[in-house]
Amino acid sequence: MPPLFPTQERETYIIREAVPGTPPATIGVPIPVMTMKPSDKPMWLPDESMQGFMGDNAGIYQGPLIAGFDIGGHVTTDILGHFLLNLLGDYTTVGTPAAPNTTASAPIAAGATSITVASGGASYTTGMNLWIEDAGSPAANEVVTVAAGSTATNIPLSTPTRFAHLTAVPFTNTTTTAYTHSFSLLNGLIGAGPNGAAQPWTHTITDRTGIPLTGLAAQYSYCCLSDLTITGNAEKLLDWSAKGVCQVRTIPGSPVTAFTPVSAVQPYPAWRSTTALGAPVATLVKDVAEWSVTFTRAVKPYNTTQGSQQPYVIGRGKQSTSGKLVISPAIDESALIAVLANTQPQAEFVATNTASSGLTIDIGLPAYETADLNEGSELFGYDVPFKAVHTAASFTCTPFTGPLTGASGGKSAAKITLITTTPTF
Repeated sequence: MPPLFPTQERETYIIREAVPGTPPATIGVPIPVMTMKPSDKPMWLPDESMQGFMGDNAGIYQGPLIAGFDIGGHVTTDILGHFLLNLLGDYTTVGTPAAPNTTASAPIAAGATSITVASGGASYTTGMNLWIEDAGSPAANEVVTVAAGSTATNIPLSTPTRFAHLTAVPFTNTTTTAYTHSFSLLNGLIGAGPNGAAQPWTHTITDRTGIPLTGLAAQYSYCCLSDLTITGNAEKLLDWSAKGVCQVRTIPGSPVTAFTPVSAVQPYPAWRSTTALGAPVATLVKDVAEWSVTFTRAVKPYNTTQGSQQPYVIGRGKQSTSGKLVISPAIDESALIAVLANTQPQAEFVATNTASSGLTIDIGLPAYETADLNEGSELFGYDVPFKAVHTAASFTCTPFTGPLTGASGGKSAAKITLITTTPTF
């Protein structure tokens, strides 16, 4: 009998790439997925020249190679950040302070692998997660991890800094109680991934199926998301789904034989999420049966005459944010009034599971496009799609206060905040 490969034993992993298109040495963290559909898509080049016969082509040749994938599951705050970083790119982190703490005695460059201190560096031990408390405008807060070999005046890092920091910037060890991660649209150079200006980080996704002859898994590098949707339906768990492009399947350098348990972070029943609309202080709205927010990104593989079928680069272009409110039952005509008056009411969606696990999506100006009456089987409702406006303005609601932009400044249509025990994505 041939070997069998049960789909239920599939395990999918994700890890950030230091070099776009180059899988890291390890496969990263497991993702609890409901859907993972990779597709390798060679470009086929037919020879359609007329050669004295009635056939349609005289040969089919293989051109550039590219792949894509659909992926998704229930929202867990320790995983969603990887995908938000990939699509949006601007990312800052604030930790919960713990001893020891000190200040840098020299400037810290973006990409630095160590921090210089005047004294006391030896008290920082391997594996500590340090919150660099940047006070810039905008603030480039981040968390980095200490590597082995700290001395009195030098603290090595296993995770390079994303941002540059001035001399005397304070930093502190953190507890694993909770980290607050903020994601928004990356603009300009600050905090960019290895591909430079306004280009988010790329990731490698490893899909362990057991099917390949060697490696037991398919590996997809240079993953770039083209869209990501988060959906809160009151009768379901809070869900996410995404699509992207990547390089074609390769086999991991080492067989992926071991099962890695996913974290203990639990998904959310979406009925526990709340929707707030209006400004300056958002008003809780209780007649939203379903909300969804979609982040899309223009993504294009660039094929060149470089002697390789792989794309030379995969470029990320403009980013859009849209969504939809399903109001059911409708208790007033506020949605229709907002459309006709073009009020673009500030929106906030909050899902908090525990003190160390939460998701908040803030949208400053969701421009309602329509408010079509939905004739439900018993009660009327409204279907309200919206498209968000990119803005640098500050907004106030609970728990969010401040601009939608991150460390890179510019403008953003939304800011997504995750609270999790994961120190960095």
